[in-house]
Amino acid sequence: MKRFSVVLVDVGAGERIPLLCDVSTGLGAFEPTAFALQLRARGRAVNTLVQALRAVQLAHTALGAACR
Repeated sequence: MKRFSVVLVDVGAGERIPLLCDVSTGLGAFEPTAFALQLRARGRAVNTLVQALRAVQLAHTALGAACR
């Protein structure tokens, strides 16, 4: 079952920020969000942030399944 999802949030003036959200609660995960904002501060594009968060999503899924 899918536990996390990457969601694009419109924060105004056309700016979009991707968040890694927990599907069960709908809340964003803190550490991946801080990671994405750090990449954004370095001037990375939104699609780059989306791909980075998808890699984090895959790691959470793989490690979560391994720990069960």
